[in-house]
Amino acid sequence: MSATGVFDVDSGPRVERTRFGIWLFLASEAMFFAGLLSAFVALKDGSPRFGAADGHLATAQAAIATALLVVSSFTMSRARAAIGRGDTRALIRFLIVTLALGTVFLALQGSEFASLARAEITPRTNLFWSSFFVLTSVHALHVAVGLVWIAVVSIGARGARFSREDHVSVVNVGLYWHFVDVVWIVLFTVLYIV
Repeated sequence: MSATGVFDVDSGPRVERTRFGIWLFLASEAMFFAGLLSAFVALKDGSPRFGAADGHLATAQAAIATALLVVSSFTMSRARAAIGRGDTRALIRFLIVTLALGTVFLALQGSEFASLARAEITPRTNLFWSSFFVLTSVHALHVAVGLVWIAVVSIGARGARFSREDHVSVVNVGLYWHFVDVVWIVLFTVLYIV
């Protein structure tokens, strides 16, 4: 694919393999989350012992966390656009903002977990809470992995590792981060709103 293509990176065997690999990985992760969500829906609709949140969900806090994650997707897009222009300084700046937003998201989620623990709500409370903790913890793990990856890319950017012509790692971490954001929007909708 030429530099005017979808990803704005030079085509070549390494880029094509990497692009295929990240899409394959994201597809497998999508199936993983789809399985977890399907189990949640099946339990909710099929078990009289499913239980409920009983007013213990921090919906407003989760909405703020969701907004932060959506904004972080925007800043990641800006990072990607910056290196597409060859602007390494802007790339680093937007990656750092994305890191900060993702870190605050995790802190808010940790705060909710701590609040639930103080209320003596655990995965053993009922099937709703068991599902809630599994879904949100697995997502939090994915966010943490994304933050480490963004930090590594940021360090590479400081070392002039990326250029306008060669920034496939920036593209890949961006795709992963957008995926994590979309998964959270689905989780927020299913767990907190529906």
